[in-house]
Amino acid sequence: MTELFNRALSVGLLLLVAVVAVFSVQSQTSVADGRVTSCPAVSNTPFFTIVYGSVTFNGTAAVPGMVVEARSPRGDVVGCFVVASAGNYGAMYVYGEDTTVSPPVPGMRAGETAAFYVSGNSAAAAPSLAWNNDQDVHQIDLSASGATPTPTSTPTVTPTPGITPTPEYWVYLPAVLK
Repeated sequence: MTELFNRALSVGLLLLVAVVAVFSVQSQTSVADGRVTSCPAVSNTPFFTIVYGSVTFNGTAAVPGMVVEARSPRGDVVGCFVVASAGNYGAMYVYGEDTTVSPPVPGMRAGETAAFYVSGNSAAAAPSLAWNNDQDVHQIDLSASGATPTPTSTPTVTPTPGITPTPEYWVYLPAVLK
Protein backbone atom coordinates (compact mmCIF):
# COMPACT_ATOMS: atom_id res chain seq x y z
CA MET A 1 0.00 0.00 0.00
CA THR A 2 2.89 2.36 0.76
CA GLU A 3 4.37 1.74 -2.70
CA LEU A 4 1.02 2.60 -4.28
CA PHE A 5 0.83 5.82 -2.27
CA ASN A 6 4.41 6.79 -3.20
CA ARG A 7 3.73 6.15 -6.90
CA ALA A 8 0.53 8.25 -6.82
CA LEU A 9 2.37 11.01 -4.95
CA SER A 10 5.19 10.98 -7.53
CA VAL A 11 2.74 11.25 -10.43
CA GLY A 12 0.85 14.05 -8.65
CA LEU A 13 4.06 16.01 -8.06
CA LEU A 14 5.08 15.55 -11.70
CA LEU A 15 1.72 16.95 -12.84
CA LEU A 16 2.09 19.90 -10.45
CA VAL A 17 5.56 20.69 -11.80
CA ALA A 18 4.21 20.56 -15.38
CA VAL A 19 1.36 22.97 -14.53
CA VAL A 20 3.73 25.39 -12.78
CA ALA A 21 6.11 25.29 -15.78
CA VAL A 22 3.28 26.10 -18.20
CA PHE A 23 2.11 29.06 -16.12
CA SER A 24 5.70 30.30 -15.68
CA VAL A 25 6.20 30.42 -19.44
CA GLN A 26 2.82 32.10 -19.95
CA SER A 27 3.63 34.81 -17.40
CA GLN A 28 6.29 36.21 -19.72
CA THR A 29 3.82 36.74 -22.56
CA SER A 30 0.63 38.78 -22.52
CA VAL A 31 -1.65 40.76 -24.78
CA ALA A 32 -1.81 44.56 -24.83
CA ASP A 33 -3.84 46.71 -27.17
CA GLY A 34 -4.64 43.76 -29.42
CA ARG A 35 -1.06 42.60 -29.95
CA VAL A 36 1.14 40.05 -28.23
CA THR A 37 3.93 41.49 -26.12
CA SER A 38 6.62 39.65 -24.24
CA CYS A 39 10.03 39.99 -22.69
CA PRO A 40 13.13 39.04 -24.64
CA ALA A 41 15.46 36.51 -23.06
CA VAL A 42 17.40 38.03 -20.17
CA SER A 43 20.52 36.26 -18.90
CA ASN A 44 20.39 35.77 -15.14
CA THR A 45 23.61 36.26 -13.23
CA PRO A 46 24.42 36.14 -9.50
CA PHE A 47 24.86 39.94 -9.63
CA PHE A 48 21.70 42.05 -9.47
CA THR A 49 19.63 44.84 -8.03
CA ILE A 50 15.83 44.99 -7.97
CA VAL A 51 13.60 47.85 -9.16
CA TYR A 52 9.88 48.61 -9.03
CA GLY A 53 7.69 51.67 -9.32
CA SER A 54 4.99 53.50 -11.16
CA VAL A 55 5.02 53.61 -14.96
CA THR A 56 3.17 56.03 -17.22
CA PHE A 57 2.90 56.12 -20.99
CA ASN A 58 1.79 59.34 -22.73
CA GLY A 59 0.79 60.76 -19.34
CA THR A 60 -1.53 57.94 -18.29
CA ALA A 61 -0.99 54.72 -16.37
CA ALA A 62 0.74 52.07 -18.48
CA VAL A 63 -1.75 49.35 -19.39
CA PRO A 64 -1.29 45.68 -18.55
CA GLY A 65 0.79 43.98 -21.22
CA MET A 66 3.19 46.87 -21.82
CA VAL A 67 6.83 45.82 -21.54
CA VAL A 68 9.32 47.58 -19.25
CA GLU A 69 12.98 46.94 -20.09
CA ALA A 70 16.26 47.92 -18.44
CA ARG A 71 19.24 48.17 -20.79
CA SER A 72 22.96 48.53 -20.22
CA PRO A 73 24.94 51.35 -21.88
CA ARG A 74 25.97 48.71 -24.45
CA GLY A 75 22.32 48.06 -25.36
CA ASP A 76 21.97 44.67 -23.66
CA VAL A 77 18.56 43.95 -22.11
CA VAL A 78 19.47 43.36 -18.46
CA GLY A 79 15.97 43.31 -16.97
CA CYS A 80 12.42 42.96 -18.25
CA PHE A 81 8.91 43.01 -16.79
CA VAL A 82 5.45 42.76 -18.39
CA VAL A 83 3.06 45.21 -16.68
CA ALA A 84 0.32 43.24 -14.95
CA SER A 85 -1.28 45.99 -12.84
CA ALA A 86 -2.10 49.29 -14.59
CA GLY A 87 0.50 51.95 -13.78
CA ASN A 88 2.94 49.69 -11.89
CA TYR A 89 5.88 47.45 -12.69
CA GLY A 90 8.28 45.23 -10.77
CA ALA A 91 9.84 43.70 -8.87
CA MET A 92 12.22 43.54 -11.83
CA TYR A 93 15.71 42.13 -11.46
CA VAL A 94 18.41 44.17 -13.23
CA TYR A 95 21.41 41.90 -13.78
CA GLY A 96 25.10 42.68 -13.73
CA GLU A 97 27.82 41.43 -16.05
CA ASP A 98 29.33 38.05 -15.18
CA THR A 99 32.95 37.73 -16.31
CA THR A 100 33.59 34.62 -14.20
CA VAL A 101 32.22 32.40 -16.99
CA SER A 102 33.29 31.89 -20.59
CA PRO A 103 31.94 33.49 -22.64
CA PRO A 104 31.11 36.39 -20.29
CA VAL A 105 27.42 37.15 -19.73
CA PRO A 106 26.59 40.76 -20.67
CA GLY A 107 25.08 43.00 -18.02
CA MET A 108 25.46 46.19 -16.01
CA ARG A 109 28.80 47.26 -14.51
CA ALA A 110 29.26 49.03 -11.17
CA GLY A 111 28.28 52.69 -11.34
CA GLU A 112 26.68 52.55 -14.79
CA THR A 113 23.31 54.23 -15.31
CA ALA A 114 20.57 51.88 -16.52
CA ALA A 115 18.40 53.04 -19.42
CA PHE A 116 14.69 52.19 -19.20
CA TYR A 117 12.22 51.61 -22.03
CA VAL A 118 8.44 51.16 -22.03
CA SER A 119 7.18 49.15 -25.01
CA GLY A 120 10.27 50.18 -26.97
CA ASN A 121 10.09 53.91 -26.08
CA SER A 122 12.80 55.56 -23.99
CA ALA A 123 11.59 56.36 -20.47
CA ALA A 124 12.66 59.01 -17.97
CA ALA A 125 13.60 57.42 -14.63
CA ALA A 126 13.15 59.22 -11.31
CA PRO A 127 15.58 58.84 -9.66
CA SER A 128 18.08 57.45 -12.15
CA LEU A 129 19.56 54.08 -11.30
CA ALA A 130 23.35 53.95 -10.88
CA TRP A 131 23.72 50.16 -10.88
CA ASN A 132 25.48 48.31 -8.08
CA ASN A 133 25.39 44.68 -7.07
CA ASP A 134 23.61 45.56 -3.83
CA GLN A 135 20.84 42.95 -4.24
CA ASP A 136 18.51 45.54 -2.72
CA VAL A 137 15.14 46.97 -3.78
CA HIS A 138 14.89 50.47 -5.31
CA GLN A 139 11.82 52.50 -6.26
CA ILE A 140 12.35 53.93 -9.75
CA ASP A 141 9.32 55.67 -11.31
CA LEU A 142 9.19 55.69 -15.11
CA SER A 143 7.54 58.00 -17.62
CA ALA A 144 7.59 57.35 -21.38
CA SER A 145 5.85 58.75 -24.41
CA GLY A 146 5.57 57.66 -27.99
CA ALA A 147 3.22 56.41 -30.63
CA THR A 148 0.25 54.63 -29.11
CA PRO A 149 0.34 50.98 -30.19
CA THR A 150 -2.24 50.29 -32.88
CA PRO A 151 -4.47 47.31 -32.20
CA THR A 152 -4.33 44.65 -34.87
CA SER A 153 -7.57 43.16 -36.12
CA THR A 154 -8.34 39.56 -35.44
CA PRO A 155 -9.73 37.68 -38.44
CA THR A 156 -13.12 36.10 -37.91
CA VAL A 157 -13.65 32.47 -38.79
CA THR A 158 -16.96 31.56 -40.43
CA PRO A 159 -17.93 27.94 -39.83
CA THR A 160 -18.74 25.82 -42.87
CA PRO A 161 -22.48 24.97 -42.92
CA GLY A 162 -23.26 21.30 -42.41
CA ILE A 163 -20.08 20.50 -40.49
CA THR A 164 -20.48 20.31 -36.76
CA PRO A 165 -17.22 20.16 -34.83
CA THR A 166 -17.12 17.43 -32.23
CA PRO A 167 -15.12 18.46 -29.16
CA GLU A 168 -12.66 15.94 -27.78
CA TYR A 169 -11.82 15.78 -24.12
CA TRP A 170 -8.84 13.93 -22.75
CA VAL A 171 -8.38 13.24 -19.09
CA TYR A 172 -5.06 11.94 -17.87
CA LEU A 173 -5.16 10.04 -14.61
CA PRO A 174 -2.24 8.37 -12.89
CA ALA A 175 -2.10 4.62 -13.48
CA VAL A 176 -2.26 2.52 -10.36
CA LEU A 177 -0.23 -0.65 -10.77
CA LYS A 178 0.34 -3.50 -8.38
